[in-house]
Amino acid sequence: MKYILTITAFFILTNNLFAQEDYEHKIGYTNLKLDLDFFCNIRKKANSGLYKYRTVAQTDSIEKQAYKKLSDETTLREFFNIISELTDFEGSLHNDVSFSQKIVKQVIADSVYFPIPIKVIAGKIRVNSKESIIPLGAEILSINGINAEEILKFNSIYYTTDGFSFTAKLFAQDGGFAAYLFYSLGKMTEYKVLFQTTSDSEIKEAIIKPVIGKTFSDNYKKRHSIALDSISKSSTRLPYSFEIINENTAKLNLHSFIIGNNAKDPKHLQFVTFLDSCFISIKHNSNIKNLIVDVRNNGGGNDPNDVVAFSYLANKPFQENIKAFSNFVKIPSWKNVDHKAFFLKRIIAKWIYQKELRKEFPIAKDNVFYQGNCSDNTLRNPNENAFKGQIYLLINPKVASAASLFAALVAGNTNAIVVGQETGGGYYGHNGHTPMAYILPNSKIKYEFSIVNLNQDVPFKEKQPFGRGVIPDYNIEQTLPDFLNNKDTQMEFLLKLIETKQTK
Repeated sequence: MKYILTITAFFILTNNLFAQEDYEHKIGYTNLKLDLDFFCNIRKKANSGLYKYRTVAQTDSIEKQAYKKLSDETTLREFFNIISELTDFEGSLHNDVSFSQKIVKQVIADSVYFPIPIKVIAGKIRVNSKESIIPLGAEILSINGINAEEILKFNSIYYTTDGFSFTAKLFAQDGGFAAYLFYSLGKMTEYKVLFQTTSDSEIKEAIIKPVIGKTFSDNYKKRHSIALDSISKSSTRLPYSFEIINENTAKLNLHSFIIGNNAKDPKHLQFVTFLDSCFISIKHNSNIKNLIVDVRNNGGGNDPNDVVAFSYLANKPFQENIKAFSNFVKIPSWKNVDHKAFFLKRIIAKWIYQKELRKEFPIAKDNVFYQGNCSDNTLRNPNENAFKGQIYLLINPKVASAASLFAALVAGNTNAIVVGQETGGGYYGHNGHTPMAYILPNSKIKYEFSIVNLNQDVPFKEKQPFGRGVIPDYNIEQTLPDFLNNKDTQMEFLLKLIETKQTK
C-alpha cells in the first residue's frame, strides 16, 4: 500500500507520551547527541532512499553540520528543526518528522499560530482572508524583520518533496504557514508585519497577535480561496467524477486514489465500474476527441487504483515499476519502531511484517533486497475501452505518491499535453509503498519514511531532469487577479488551448 500524503496545517500526531516539559525544554547535549546518533545510523540501515538524490559525501557533510548545532542549550523545538532539515535534505515526499502527542497538544493549545491565512502566488506571500486587519491580496514583505523570501526558505524544510522539487514547498505554505512560522521562530508575543496592498505601493505596518490552533483553524476554514481549494470535493462525495464539457471534450476528475484497500475491496470495484461506464460512453460518442484528466490535489492512495485508471489511457503494455528494492528484510532496531502503527502485539507484528518483506523482496544483491514477481512489476495491457484521442493532463504541486506515479505514466507514455505546475512527487521514481517509523529514544521525536526505493515505468525525457516532479508542457500558475476573483487559471487556459487547437 502506498503511503498517503496529506497537506495539513499541523504535523502528524503520535501516541508516544514522554516526560519533557514543553517544546522549549532542554534535554541536554548528551541526550540529543544519542538521538542524533540513532537517527543517522537507522536511516543508513533502513532507509533505501537516503542516497537516491544525495551523495554519501553530501549526506555526511550535512550531518556533521547538525552535530555542531547541538549544545546543552538546544531546545526540543530546535532539535526538531535539526532533524527536519536532515530529513528534508534527503528528498522524499514520504518522509515526515513529528513531535509526540503530548507536545503537539501543547503546541495546538498555546498561542503560537500566525492567525492570518496566506497563499503564495508567484513567489510572494499574499493575504488569503477578507476578515483580517491586512487587506485581501496584500503582499507580506517581512515578519519581525525577516523578509518574506527568507521566511519561505526556512519554512520549506517542514514539507518534504521528491528530489529537488521546490514548487510544492511553496504551495504547501497555504495550509502550513501558521505552524511553520512557529517551528522556525519559536513562540512570539507578537508579529510585526510589513505589507503592501494591491491598490498602492506604500509600505504599511501591522502588529499581529498569535493565536491558539483552534482559532487559526477557524480562520483557515473561512479563507478567501476555500471554494477553489476544494476543487477535489465533488457533489457525490466521491473523489472521482466525470463530465461532458462540450460536444468535443470530456473531463475525468481523479482527486484521490484513497478508494478501497485492495483489488477486491467493494470501493475499488465500484471505481472500476465507474471507469468502465465513462470510457464506454466516450467510445460510443465519436465526437469526443479530447479528454481532460484532472488529478490536481490528488495526494495518492492505494493500489491498484492508479494503474487501473491508467489502463484506460494507455496505448501499449506497461508496469507500475521496473525496479524496486528495500535495505532490509529483517527490521533493524525493532525496539525503537513505532509499534502502535501496527495495531498488533509487538512480537506478532514483527513476525508478520518480516514474513511479508521476505516474500516481496527475495533477491539479495549488493547488500539490498530486490522485489520479486508481484503485481507492482506485472506487465499490464491497456483496457479494451482505452481512450484513443488527445489527452490533456491537469496537475499541480499537491499531486504526490500514487497520483504522481499515475501522472508520470500519463506524461511519459501517452500523447498527453500536460498543463499546470510541477508535481511534488517524482517523475522517474520515489520511495514509497511501505511506511516505517522510529521514535528517537530521548526526544521522542518520530522519524517516518517509506522503505521501498522504486523506478517507475517511464521513458527518459529531456525536459524531465532527474530529481524533479512531472514538468508540465505549459507551466500555468494562478495570477493575482484570478486569485482575488477565485478563478481557475489553469482550467481556463486549458479550455482556450483546446479551442485554439480545434480551430487550427
